Amino acid sequence: MKYTKFTDGLLRQASKESFVCRDVIVPQLQFRPAKAHGKIGYFHCLYSEGGVSTSKALGEYPIVNLQEARKQARKWLVEQHAKRYKLSSVERFTHVGELLVWYQSNNAQQELNSLRTIKNKSHRIESLLRPYLSEVGISDCSSQLLDKAWLRPLNNRFSPSTLRGAFQTLKAAYKQAHGLRYIDENPLSDLNFTMLLPASIKPKKAALAGLPLSEVIKKFQHFSPPDRFLCLLCLGFLTRNTETVMARWRDFDTEKVSWSIPEEYTKTGSALTLPLSTYSLKWLADYKRHQRRIAAVVFYFR
Repeated sequence: MKYTKFTDGLLRQASKESFVCRDVIVPQLQFRPAKAHGKIGYFHCLYSEGGVSTSKALGEYPIVNLQEARKQARKWLVEQHAKRYKLSSVERFTHVGELLVWYQSNNAQQELNSLRTIKNKSHRIESLLRPYLSEVGISDCSSQLLDKAWLRPLNNRFSPSTLRGAFQTLKAAYKQAHGLRYIDENPLSDLNFTMLLPASIKPKKAALAGLPLSEVIKKFQHFSPPDRFLCLLCLGFLTRNTETVMARWRDFDTEKVSWSIPEEYTKTGSALTLPLSTYSLKWLADYKRHQRRIAAVVFYFR
Protein backbone atom coordinates (compact mmCIF):
# COMPACT_ATOMS: atom_id res chain seq x y z
CA MET A 1 0.00 0.00 0.00
CA LYS A 2 1.28 3.43 -0.93
CA TYR A 3 2.08 5.99 1.81
CA THR A 4 1.91 9.58 0.58
CA LYS A 5 0.79 13.03 1.64
CA PHE A 6 -2.87 13.43 0.79
CA THR A 7 -3.96 16.36 -1.35
CA ASP A 8 -7.18 16.90 -3.26
CA GLY A 9 -5.36 16.34 -6.55
CA LEU A 10 -3.81 13.10 -5.34
CA LEU A 11 -7.13 11.70 -4.12
CA ARG A 12 -8.76 12.33 -7.48
CA GLN A 13 -5.79 10.73 -9.21
CA ALA A 14 -6.03 7.70 -6.89
CA SER A 15 -9.71 7.39 -7.76
CA LYS A 16 -8.99 7.37 -11.49
CA GLU A 17 -6.14 4.88 -11.23
CA SER A 18 -7.91 2.76 -8.56
CA PHE A 19 -5.14 2.47 -5.99
CA VAL A 20 -5.53 2.50 -2.21
CA CYS A 21 -3.17 4.84 -0.35
CA ARG A 22 -2.37 5.94 3.19
CA ASP A 23 -1.70 9.41 4.51
CA VAL A 24 1.78 10.27 5.78
CA ILE A 25 0.46 12.92 8.19
CA VAL A 26 -2.05 10.49 9.79
CA PRO A 27 -0.65 7.06 8.78
CA GLN A 28 -3.75 5.18 9.92
CA LEU A 29 -5.94 7.15 7.47
CA GLN A 30 -6.74 5.33 4.21
CA PHE A 31 -8.32 6.47 0.99
CA ARG A 32 -10.15 3.79 -0.98
CA PRO A 33 -11.41 4.56 -4.51
CA ALA A 34 -15.14 4.10 -5.07
CA LYS A 35 -16.37 1.30 -7.33
CA ALA A 36 -19.68 2.99 -8.10
CA HIS A 37 -19.83 5.31 -11.11
CA GLY A 38 -19.91 9.00 -10.22
CA LYS A 39 -18.25 8.50 -6.83
CA ILE A 40 -14.64 9.39 -6.03
CA GLY A 41 -13.78 7.43 -2.90
CA TYR A 42 -14.05 6.95 0.83
CA PHE A 43 -11.92 7.63 3.89
CA HIS A 44 -11.25 4.78 6.32
CA CYS A 45 -9.22 4.69 9.51
CA LEU A 46 -7.35 1.62 10.80
CA TYR A 47 -6.30 0.95 14.39
CA SER A 48 -4.11 -1.99 15.43
CA GLU A 49 -3.12 -3.07 18.93
CA GLY A 50 -1.63 -6.39 19.99
CA GLY A 51 -2.15 -7.97 16.59
CA VAL A 52 -5.85 -7.10 16.50
CA SER A 53 -7.05 -4.57 13.93
CA THR A 54 -10.28 -2.64 13.56
CA SER A 55 -11.39 -0.02 11.06
CA LYS A 56 -13.99 2.68 10.69
CA ALA A 57 -15.47 4.37 7.63
CA LEU A 58 -15.16 8.14 8.03
CA GLY A 59 -17.20 9.21 5.03
CA GLU A 60 -17.27 9.85 1.33
CA TYR A 61 -14.85 12.26 -0.30
CA PRO A 62 -15.37 15.17 -1.04
CA ILE A 63 -18.49 15.33 1.18
CA VAL A 64 -15.99 14.78 3.99
CA ASN A 65 -12.96 16.89 3.09
CA LEU A 66 -9.36 16.01 3.83
CA GLN A 67 -8.98 18.22 6.92
CA GLU A 68 -12.20 16.86 8.45
CA ALA A 69 -11.12 13.28 7.72
CA ARG A 70 -7.81 13.82 9.51
CA LYS A 71 -9.61 15.41 12.45
CA GLN A 72 -12.09 12.52 12.71
CA ALA A 73 -9.29 9.96 12.36
CA ARG A 74 -7.22 11.46 15.18
CA LYS A 75 -10.24 11.60 17.49
CA TRP A 76 -11.27 8.01 16.75
CA LEU A 77 -7.71 6.70 17.24
CA VAL A 78 -7.55 8.29 20.69
CA GLU A 79 -10.94 6.76 21.57
CA GLN A 80 -9.80 3.30 20.44
CA HIS A 81 -6.55 3.52 22.39
CA ALA A 82 -8.43 4.65 25.50
CA LYS A 83 -10.42 1.39 25.51
CA ARG A 84 -7.26 -0.41 26.63
CA TYR A 85 -7.51 1.20 30.03
CA LYS A 86 -10.15 0.91 32.71
CA LEU A 87 -10.96 3.93 34.81
CA SER A 88 -9.56 3.48 38.30
CA SER A 89 -12.07 3.03 41.13
CA VAL A 90 -9.46 3.68 43.83
CA GLU A 91 -10.32 6.74 45.92
CA ARG A 92 -6.98 7.05 47.73
CA PHE A 93 -3.66 5.91 46.32
CA THR A 94 -1.23 4.13 48.63
CA HIS A 95 1.36 2.91 46.10
CA VAL A 96 3.02 4.50 43.08
CA GLY A 97 1.73 1.67 40.87
CA GLU A 98 -1.90 2.63 41.57
CA LEU A 99 -1.11 6.26 40.86
CA LEU A 100 0.53 5.46 37.51
CA VAL A 101 -2.31 3.17 36.38
CA TRP A 102 -4.80 5.94 37.17
CA TYR A 103 -2.74 8.62 35.44
CA GLN A 104 -2.23 6.48 32.34
CA SER A 105 -5.96 5.74 32.07
CA ASN A 106 -6.89 9.36 32.70
CA ASN A 107 -4.38 10.59 30.12
CA ALA A 108 -5.71 8.17 27.49
CA GLN A 109 -9.22 9.63 27.82
CA GLN A 110 -8.07 13.17 26.98
CA GLU A 111 -9.12 13.98 23.41
CA LEU A 112 -6.91 17.07 23.41
CA ASN A 113 -3.86 14.79 23.43
CA SER A 114 -2.63 13.29 20.18
CA LEU A 115 -2.28 9.52 19.88
CA ARG A 116 1.50 9.94 19.68
CA THR A 117 1.56 11.90 22.96
CA ILE A 118 -0.61 9.31 24.69
CA LYS A 119 1.54 6.42 23.46
CA ASN A 120 4.75 8.18 24.49
CA LYS A 121 3.45 8.61 28.03
CA SER A 122 2.17 5.02 28.07
CA HIS A 123 5.62 3.76 27.07
CA ARG A 124 7.28 5.75 29.84
CA ILE A 125 4.85 4.40 32.43
CA GLU A 126 4.83 0.76 31.27
CA SER A 127 8.55 0.40 30.48
CA LEU A 128 10.41 2.96 32.59
CA LEU A 129 8.36 3.60 35.73
CA ARG A 130 6.00 0.81 36.80
CA PRO A 131 8.55 -2.06 36.66
CA TYR A 132 10.71 -0.22 39.21
CA LEU A 133 8.33 1.84 41.33
CA SER A 134 4.98 0.01 41.48
CA GLU A 135 5.40 -1.25 45.07
CA VAL A 136 6.82 2.01 46.43
CA GLY A 137 4.59 3.83 48.89
CA ILE A 138 3.19 7.17 47.75
CA SER A 139 4.98 9.18 50.44
CA ASP A 140 8.20 7.12 50.16
CA CYS A 141 9.07 8.35 46.67
CA SER A 142 12.01 10.52 47.71
CA SER A 143 15.10 11.65 45.83
CA GLN A 144 17.18 8.97 47.60
CA LEU A 145 14.77 6.19 46.63
CA LEU A 146 14.53 7.36 43.03
CA ASP A 147 18.31 7.45 42.80
CA LYS A 148 18.78 3.90 44.16
CA ALA A 149 15.71 2.06 42.87
CA TRP A 150 15.14 3.79 39.55
CA LEU A 151 17.95 5.99 38.20
CA ARG A 152 20.92 3.68 38.86
CA PRO A 153 19.39 0.59 37.18
CA LEU A 154 18.41 2.62 34.11
CA ASN A 155 21.22 5.16 33.82
CA ASN A 156 23.42 3.02 31.57
CA ARG A 157 20.54 1.72 29.46
CA PHE A 158 18.77 4.92 28.47
CA SER A 159 19.82 8.44 27.54
CA PRO A 160 19.45 11.25 30.08
CA SER A 161 16.76 12.89 27.93
CA THR A 162 14.69 9.67 27.95
CA LEU A 163 14.98 9.39 31.72
CA ARG A 164 14.09 13.04 32.13
CA GLY A 165 10.90 12.48 30.11
CA ALA A 166 9.96 9.55 32.36
CA PHE A 167 10.63 11.64 35.47
CA GLN A 168 8.47 14.47 34.14
CA THR A 169 5.64 11.98 33.57
CA LEU A 170 5.98 10.70 37.15
CA LYS A 171 6.02 14.24 38.52
CA ALA A 172 2.96 15.20 36.44
CA ALA A 173 1.08 12.17 37.81
CA TYR A 174 1.87 13.20 41.39
CA LYS A 175 0.89 16.81 40.75
CA GLN A 176 -2.46 15.90 39.19
CA ALA A 177 -3.31 13.35 41.89
CA HIS A 178 -2.43 15.83 44.64
CA GLY A 179 -4.52 18.55 43.04
CA LEU A 180 -7.52 16.19 42.90
CA ARG A 181 -6.95 15.05 46.52
CA TYR A 182 -6.17 11.43 45.65
CA ILE A 183 -3.00 11.80 47.75
CA ASP A 184 -2.36 13.92 50.83
CA GLU A 185 1.13 15.12 49.94
CA ASN A 186 3.36 15.48 46.92
CA PRO A 187 6.95 14.50 47.79
CA LEU A 188 8.12 15.43 44.28
CA SER A 189 6.85 19.02 44.28
CA ASP A 190 10.30 20.53 44.96
CA LEU A 191 12.37 17.88 43.19
CA ASN A 192 13.96 18.56 39.80
CA PHE A 193 15.59 16.04 37.51
CA THR A 194 18.90 17.92 37.67
CA MET A 195 19.02 17.08 41.39
CA LEU A 196 19.06 13.39 40.45
CA LEU A 197 21.33 13.74 37.42
CA PRO A 198 23.31 17.01 37.51
CA ALA A 199 24.92 16.47 34.09
CA SER A 200 23.57 18.81 31.44
CA ILE A 201 21.37 17.24 28.77
CA LYS A 202 22.50 18.34 25.35
CA PRO A 203 20.14 18.37 22.36
CA LYS A 204 20.48 15.45 19.98
CA LYS A 205 23.15 16.23 17.42
CA ALA A 206 21.77 16.80 13.94
CA ALA A 207 23.01 14.53 11.15
CA LEU A 208 24.33 17.55 9.23
CA ALA A 209 25.81 19.32 12.25
CA GLY A 210 29.42 20.37 11.85
CA LEU A 211 29.46 20.17 8.06
CA PRO A 212 30.32 23.28 6.03
CA LEU A 213 27.60 24.57 3.72
CA SER A 214 29.35 23.24 0.61
CA GLU A 215 29.33 19.71 2.07
CA VAL A 216 25.67 19.97 3.05
CA ILE A 217 24.73 20.98 -0.51
CA LYS A 218 26.72 18.05 -1.92
CA LYS A 219 24.50 15.70 0.09
CA PHE A 220 21.52 16.44 -2.15
CA GLN A 221 23.12 17.60 -5.41
CA HIS A 222 22.46 14.22 -7.07
CA PHE A 223 18.74 14.28 -6.15
CA SER A 224 16.02 14.89 -8.73
CA PRO A 225 15.12 18.59 -9.26
CA PRO A 226 11.94 18.43 -7.09
CA ASP A 227 13.74 16.65 -4.23
CA ARG A 228 16.69 19.01 -4.54
CA PHE A 229 14.41 22.04 -4.37
CA LEU A 230 12.58 20.54 -1.36
CA CYS A 231 15.90 20.24 0.48
CA LEU A 232 16.79 23.79 -0.47
CA LEU A 233 13.53 25.18 0.94
CA CYS A 234 13.80 23.16 4.16
CA LEU A 235 17.37 24.31 4.77
CA GLY A 236 16.76 27.87 3.67
CA PHE A 237 13.67 28.41 5.83
CA LEU A 238 14.20 25.73 8.53
CA THR A 239 10.77 24.28 7.79
CA ARG A 240 9.69 20.67 8.31
CA ASN A 241 9.37 18.26 5.40
CA THR A 242 5.63 17.75 5.88
CA GLU A 243 4.79 21.45 5.85
CA THR A 244 7.20 22.27 3.00
CA VAL A 245 6.07 19.55 0.63
CA MET A 246 2.44 20.77 0.80
CA ALA A 247 3.38 24.19 -0.63
CA ARG A 248 1.25 25.68 -3.40
CA TRP A 249 2.36 28.49 -5.68
CA ARG A 250 -0.36 30.77 -4.33
CA ASP A 251 1.30 30.53 -0.87
CA PHE A 252 4.26 32.55 -2.19
CA ASP A 253 3.35 36.24 -2.36
CA THR A 254 5.92 38.18 -4.40
CA GLU A 255 4.27 41.52 -3.59
CA LYS A 256 4.40 41.02 0.18
CA VAL A 257 7.62 39.03 -0.27
CA SER A 258 6.42 36.25 2.03
CA TRP A 259 5.61 32.54 2.13
CA SER A 260 2.46 31.54 4.02
CA ILE A 261 2.07 28.01 5.40
CA PRO A 262 -1.55 27.23 6.47
CA GLU A 263 -2.13 25.93 10.00
CA GLU A 264 -3.44 22.54 8.80
CA TYR A 265 0.02 21.71 7.43
CA THR A 266 2.14 22.70 10.44
CA LYS A 267 3.07 20.44 13.34
CA THR A 268 2.21 23.14 15.89
CA GLY A 269 -1.21 23.88 14.38
CA SER A 270 -0.31 27.56 13.91
CA ALA A 271 0.02 29.26 10.52
CA LEU A 272 3.47 30.50 9.52
CA THR A 273 4.48 33.56 7.50
CA LEU A 274 8.10 33.53 6.37
CA PRO A 275 9.93 36.40 4.62
CA LEU A 276 11.34 35.78 1.14
CA SER A 277 14.83 36.99 0.33
CA THR A 278 16.12 38.01 -3.10
CA TYR A 279 17.86 34.64 -3.37
CA SER A 280 14.74 32.65 -2.48
CA LEU A 281 12.68 34.57 -5.05
CA LYS A 282 15.26 33.56 -7.66
CA TRP A 283 15.08 29.91 -6.52
CA LEU A 284 11.31 29.95 -6.92
CA ALA A 285 11.45 31.55 -10.36
CA ASP A 286 14.09 29.08 -11.59
CA TYR A 287 12.20 26.07 -10.28
CA LYS A 288 8.89 27.26 -11.73
CA ARG A 289 10.53 27.54 -15.15
CA HIS A 290 11.87 24.03 -14.69
CA GLN A 291 8.34 22.65 -14.16
CA ARG A 292 7.43 23.71 -17.71
CA ARG A 293 3.70 23.49 -17.03
CA ILE A 294 1.08 25.44 -15.15
CA ALA A 295 0.34 23.79 -11.81
CA ALA A 296 -1.16 24.78 -8.48
CA VAL A 297 1.27 22.71 -6.42
CA VAL A 298 5.01 23.14 -6.08
CA PHE A 299 5.69 19.41 -5.65
CA TYR A 300 3.97 16.54 -7.45
CA PHE A 301 3.04 13.19 -5.90
CA ARG A 302 3.46 9.90 -7.69
